[in-house]
Amino acid sequence: MPGVSNRTSDRSVRGGLSEWRFEGPPGTPTRRMAASLLRDRSHAVDDPTTDQGWEHFEHTADVGLRASGRDLEELLQHAADGFIELMIHPETVAETRSVKVSCTGEDPEELLVTWLEEILYFFEVERLAPSRAEVLELDGYDLKGCIHGETLDEDKHTVRDVLKAVTYHNLAVHRRGDRLEASIVIDV
Repeated sequence: MPGVSNRTSDRSVRGGLSEWRFEGPPGTPTRRMAASLLRDRSHAVDDPTTDQGWEHFEHTADVGLRASGRDLEELLQHAADGFIELMIHPETVAETRSVKVSCTGEDPEELLVTWLEEILYFFEVERLAPSRAEVLELDGYDLKGCIHGETLDEDKHTVRDVLKAVTYHNLAVHRRGDRLEASIVIDV
């Protein structure tokens, strides 16, 4: 299929390049505006009225993402949804390009970081503006997924924040009741 490529995750890729995102049309959100954007985009993880399964939270000099799911696959899906919302307005992105990805972790935490790093890699390095990412298959801690979107166009897409890397700071995937939860800190 045209526009589809494969890439296997490499733990040495930690964030990619971000300096080009400081340029762009007037009105591009700055770090100073990030806090208000976060408040406007949060979705309560424990709120039974929403199926978003993620929320953003403020963290000293960084930004946080809290995700939950009935199982690891759903948690990874919700984390990807929230992560993309941190980067860009996904509703401004058409799905003209899809990229298949594979990533592996030794445990749920490493898999979560590696999965989000894949999305960031394709945004930063391959300039793929994501509209969504989906978990296609999960076998233990081996994930096969797909990132959908189109080539980044600063005139069309609103980049919300400059994300540098997904961190392991205080990261733990844990069970709370009948759900898995994780809080991820992202370096901005």
